[in-house]
Amino acid sequence: MDPTAHSQALAKIPLKRFGTPEEIAEAALFLVKGEYANNCVLNLDGGLSATVSIPRPWGKDKEKWERALLMKS
Repeated sequence: MDPTAHSQALAKIPLKRFGTPEEIAEAALFLVKGEYANNCVLNLDGGLSATVSIPRPWGKDKEKWERALLMKS
């Protein structure tokens, strides 16, 4: 990764650092050892995914979207 891309990526991560190999290994061990951990998704991103806004398919009119979904079922 070039220095500019590296700086830009770090600026977006709330913890302002990349995960360490040890942190990634801990998460992998959790998934491997946890018998009850099925179909898990772990976001190992320093909080980045908590800051990203996801566009809503209904835009500004959620009620119109819900009515359209009810008509299809």
